[in-house]
Amino acid sequence: MRKITCLLLLIQFGFINAQTKTVVTQNGEKLAISPYANNGLSANNGFIQLGGSLITPSVLATSSTNTLAFTGLQSGSTADNVLVTDANGVLKYVSRSSFGGADNLGNHIATMDLNMSTKSILNIQNAYIKNEAQISDRVTTNTNYFGIYKNNGFFGIWNNLKSTNALTIDESTNKTTLTSAQIAKGTDGLAPLAGYVAMANDNNGNVVWRPLAEVSGTSSIQFFQQSTGKSTEGSTTWNNVPGFANMTYKAPADGDMVVTIILYSALNQNPSAGTPAMTNTQMQFTVNGTAVAYGMSTPIGVSGAGFNPECTTVIAKFSVIKGTTYTFNVQARDVWKSNTAGAYVGTFTWTSYSSPSTIMGMLITK
Repeated sequence: MRKITCLLLLIQFGFINAQTKTVVTQNGEKLAISPYANNGLSANNGFIQLGGSLITPSVLATSSTNTLAFTGLQSGSTADNVLVTDANGVLKYVSRSSFGGADNLGNHIATMDLNMSTKSILNIQNAYIKNEAQISDRVTTNTNYFGIYKNNGFFGIWNNLKSTNALTIDESTNKTTLTSAQIAKGTDGLAPLAGYVAMANDNNGNVVWRPLAEVSGTSSIQFFQQSTGKSTEGSTTWNNVPGFANMTYKAPADGDMVVTIILYSALNQNPSAGTPAMTNTQMQFTVNGTAVAYGMSTPIGVSGAGFNPECTTVIAKFSVIKGTTYTFNVQARDVWKSNTAGAYVGTFTWTSYSSPSTIMGMLITK
C-alpha cells in the first residue's frame, strides 16, 4: 500500500512539473510559471503573449480614470470597415460602404436646428419631387405651402393658395418681379398713412414713408376754394371777398407756396341810359395781414348790369415753414368810377349764368 501511494505522488509531481517552467529573472530570482495560456493569450517559448481565441465572453472595464488607448495605429482608407458597439458594448464592425455617401434627410426627423456655422449647403439640385422645395406651415392644419424652384432661368417662389408666383427673378436680366408688395414700416420704424410715398432716406437706399408734401422738389396742391358771394360794390376801402376771408393754412413742410387767384369783377347796377359806365377795381392778397400781391380790373357797362365782366389773375409766391399756420385774405375796392355805383369782385352772375372766383395754393417742398 505504501508503495502504491508513493507511486501516485511521483506521477502527480511529474504531471505538475510538466505543466510548469522555471525561469530566472535578471536579478537571479527563480520563478515557476505555467507554459499554458488561453482566452486571448498564447504561450511562446515560455512567454505569455497577447493573441489567440477567446473561449468565453470577456469584458474590459474602463473608467474616466482607467481608460483604454491604442498608439501607433496605421492610417486607414475610406474602404476600411468601421468599429462599432451594440447596445451591450460588444465590439463589431460595419462595412464603410453601408453608411452611404450622404445623409438621407428624408427618412428621419431632426431633433434640433441645423447650425451651419460659416459653412454653406452646396450642390442641392433635383432634391425634391418636381424639382421644388415645398415649405409647409408650422400650423399643421394649414395644408397650403410655398414652393421654391428654378425653371428655365427663372427663380420663383410659388404660392400654393393663390396658384401663382409671389416672386420671380430672371437670371438673364437679374430683374425681380413681385405679384404684390407691401412695406409695413420704413427703416425709421414709422408706418405710412394713406397717400404717403416711399422714398430713399439716404444714399444707401434706406426707405422711409413720407407725405408727398415732405418730398424735396415735389409740388402738391394744398388747397382749392371758390368764392361764395360778392364783395361790396363801389367800396373805396378794402373789404373781403366772401369765401376768401380769414382762410387758415398750416404748412406740412418747408417750401415755397405759390397761390393762384382768378377773380371775376363786374358792374352790379345798370348805367344811365345810353351812357357808358366803368370803374377801376383793385384786388389784393394778404398773408398774415400783409399784402403780397395785387390785381386791377376795369369793368365797363353800357345798357345792363353784369355786362362785360373782367377776369383778373393774381399770382403770389412766398416761403412757408413747416408747422407754421398762416392766415390768407382776398380783398377788393374801387379806386375810380364813372356813371356807376361801382363794381363787385367774387361770384359773377348775369341772368341765368353764375361763375365763382377761385383760389388755389400749391407747395413746392424744399
